Amino acid sequence: MNKIKLSLVAMSALLVASSAFAGSSLRVGSAGGQELLIPVGARGFALGGGVIADVTGVEATFWNPAGVSRQDGTEVMFMNMPYFADITVNFIGASTQVSDLGTFAFSGKFVDIGSIQETTEAQPEGTGVTFSPTLSVVGLTFSRQMTDKVNFGITANFINERIAQVSANSFAFDIGFMFEPQWHGVQLGMVIKNVGPSIKYSGRGFDRQDEDLGPRSVRPLNAAAELPSFVNLGIKFSPPTDNEHQFSFMGNFQSNNFSRDLWIGAFEYGYDDKYFVRGAYNYSDQKDYQYGLSVGGGINVEIAETRFTFEAAWREAEFFESDVMFTGKVLF
Repeated sequence: MNKIKLSLVAMSALLVASSAFAGSSLRVGSAGGQELLIPVGARGFALGGGVIADVTGVEATFWNPAGVSRQDGTEVMFMNMPYFADITVNFIGASTQVSDLGTFAFSGKFVDIGSIQETTEAQPEGTGVTFSPTLSVVGLTFSRQMTDKVNFGITANFINERIAQVSANSFAFDIGFMFEPQWHGVQLGMVIKNVGPSIKYSGRGFDRQDEDLGPRSVRPLNAAAELPSFVNLGIKFSPPTDNEHQFSFMGNFQSNNFSRDLWIGAFEYGYDDKYFVRGAYNYSDQKDYQYGLSVGGGINVEIAETRFTFEAAWREAEFFESDVMFTGKVLF
């Protein structure tokens, strides 16, 4: 009973905290650490992010860390996504149970922007030098089944951004719950994401010469940017079916701190727990919101008590090329 009370108190605290997240279209593009928003996992990607109430294993480190402990055994996951403007996103993660303590996971997301030609005030056409910005998010997750109905999880992410001779670092935390009332196939999920200190660039790349100071250089005071925090509430409904056919309907509400709120509706069909087809639609009344339809599928293959999962997803984009994601998982 004490665990149930503790879980209810913690979930109530998350709901109260969500009132502090006042989204506005006027704040779009003003947050730092935007790589935190790049999705991970083709299943959640195909379902438009509507998996807050139903995600398991390594993929849950991004969507809802409470779901990490819903996966038995040890899982390793790889992901590759060609992003817009010739950017590539790669991800690797692993999760494992540690006796009765809980489940731990490690994750790393790396954004390769490619080479950019350096320009300066004196040489706006280029100096002949190139640089390659790097963005990375490395996370550690702890998740535990609190009761037979409630799962809890927390992820601590270290953020590193480096552009030529300047860099920025910060920390971000995700806290999530999943609740399975064991009532007519309904599951509930809640997560608060990207809570942490502001991020600010620094480094000698900002140094400038001033004629009045002679050979000495000056460095401007740089402003800090808040992280793109938000709150997610999700629900899943799975009507009773036979063992071969599984249907799931998902809904999600995302209250954003730096944009208008987002509504997600998703659908998943599975056959014999081996073959899956998925689809979702994202809706926001924000002007020029670029995402909408997403679709995907997956296949599970079991060999010698080891399960291999291959998944792919596609998402339309209004102003850039559509996104495609590929994921591979190994569970043993």
